[in-house]
Amino acid sequence: RSSVDRAESPVKLEFFDSHVHATSAAMGSSGDVDAVLARALHAGIRAVLAVSVTHADWPELATRAAQMAKCDSQLSEIKVFWAAGWHPWSVPTAEDRGSEEIARQLEIALDESSVPPVALGEC
Repeated sequence: RSSVDRAESPVKLEFFDSHVHATSAAMGSSGDVDAVLARALHAGIRAVLAVSVTHADWPELATRAAQMAKCDSQLSEIKVFWAAGWHPWSVPTAEDRGSEEIARQLEIALDESSVPPVALGEC
């Protein structure tokens, strides 16, 4: 294509944010998750990878991903993927929890979610 053609039809950039803490616990009183996703959408972000800090985040992330997948939200233009993991500061050790308990928590997250995680880990 010529440079004239390109000038007439500018490239539309869309972005994927690969590290978002999109839980109410991570946001605290500073704002709600939908408002953050709305700002991201306005900035050109079309998909995010929502990462967890601990296994306690998994149900909320799975629910949000399922809601977004159903397009039953005003934010249906943004896709939310999620990762099951722990922030490095929150990684449970074998002394804190047995490996069987960690495996059980992951199994629950996988079994109960209509939208499974796309990644394991936080970073």
